[in-house]
Amino acid sequence: MATVVVDAAAYGQFTDALVAAYYERQCPVIKRLVQAECPVDHGLLRQQHVVDKPVRTAAGSWVIRFRAIPYYGVYVHEGRRTVYPVHAKVLRWRSKGGALVFSMRSKAVAANPWIFRGFVHAGLGNVRRVRR
Repeated sequence: MATVVVDAAAYGQFTDALVAAYYERQCPVIKRLVQAECPVDHGLLRQQHVVDKPVRTAAGSWVIRFRAIPYYGVYVHEGRRTVYPVHAKVLRWRSKGGALVFSMRSKAVAANPWIFRGFVHAGLGNVRRVRR
């Protein structure tokens, strides 16, 4: 049996190479699984997923961020409380058919963590949801 000793500089290069290889090979596969789990209304949210380049944190670990570009993705993923008007008497929005809708409140929406489910289906059992 041989013993291999890796110094700190070589260890850093080794982990950098591993993270780069993981980003290039595994992240596109995971991205497709995440997109498959994404709920579909008109398809914009499912189409616009991004995998950010790996970033090293101050603690020395690596973070690869998966996110959906549309602003409402966070509300679908994390859910939201009931919305009431603050600076007006009623809320106003357009329905799917294009008609104007007026309401005193918009009901709460349950969380639909499709990104988390995509990671679990990819076989990454040690993932956890980070709530902000």
